[in-house]
Amino acid sequence: MKYPRMTIAFSLIVVFLSSHIAAFGAPQATNLERVLSWLPSDTETVFVAKGPFTIPAAFPQHEPVTDKVTDKEVDQMLQCLPMALLDVEKGHLLQQLKGQRVDAAIEGSRHARPPSGLGGQQYEGAAIVVLGPGSQIASNAVLQKLQGESIRSEEIQGLHVLVFQEKMEDDLWTTYLAFPEKDVVVVATDRGYLEEVLTRRKGGAALERALPNSLPEWGVIDQKAAYFGIRHYDRSQAQSDPSSPFGGRKTANFPDEHAIGFAFSIDKATPGRVAMTYFSRDPAITSEQSPFQILRTSSDARDIDSQFRFIEPGVVQASCSFKTVEGLDFFVFLLEAFMGHAIYV
Repeated sequence: MKYPRMTIAFSLIVVFLSSHIAAFGAPQATNLERVLSWLPSDTETVFVAKGPFTIPAAFPQHEPVTDKVTDKEVDQMLQCLPMALLDVEKGHLLQQLKGQRVDAAIEGSRHARPPSGLGGQQYEGAAIVVLGPGSQIASNAVLQKLQGESIRSEEIQGLHVLVFQEKMEDDLWTTYLAFPEKDVVVVATDRGYLEEVLTRRKGGAALERALPNSLPEWGVIDQKAAYFGIRHYDRSQAQSDPSSPFGGRKTANFPDEHAIGFAFSIDKATPGRVAMTYFSRDPAITSEQSPFQILRTSSDARDIDSQFRFIEPGVVQASCSFKTVEGLDFFVFLLEAFMGHAIYV
């Protein structure tokens, strides 16, 4: 499994932190709410991409270039964020699923950890992809084709699950592949997280939902947008997650003991731009004194057009568009760090 997020050849920014609008039709709303209810209640981060779009044969792997970025490239990069875990075993799962029409793709995660050296933060989580109306996966055939590449198979909540391991940089990543429904694929990084997802899938609406609608982060998100995500900081992870804002400066955070959360979506005010919003109980927070200061100070952000907004005390926003592919790559690099998926390069 490769990182489908670009590994940017910048010097070690162990960051101090180291488009379209789609109509929100009924099937999408149903699938999104349904899958959110499957996520464990202590899920900290969610990435969402809403269809219709198709699963590619491979995720974008950009070299640092100064070519002008296209809307299609922005879409492709944001679509791959919640589907990154599908890049299992050298992309062979993607090859089996390519061309399938996606209705909604959601990744939920929690308990992020630093890598052993370089590479991406490890975390407990799952990518869940729901196919569009009329689409279904020949799951038995896919499992049979991938069986030989797995290290073992297990039965979890009555489902046949394949387990894969792959070395990435200095870490060994384990992933679990399951097909709980004829039009749903799940790839998880942790057996316990997967088991919770599959258990909650049977539990109905009575269970406490991850990241409930009462959180302030939902208030700035355009839930009709094709792409959005939120992170509601989990203070219990302060000692083990280097991207947590709590517990002082770490290798991949902006320290803020009053931090609440982070959100992004296609900009409500200006479609075609991506708006990121930071929430804190500190009323003195500004774009200069927030995670967004890197967009003002880093030379690597030169190809990102950033507009900063003060929303209310403790809430600041950066609305971004991209002049070049390199600018888009650096933006996604930062976005993943803000969302607890920092990549150490």
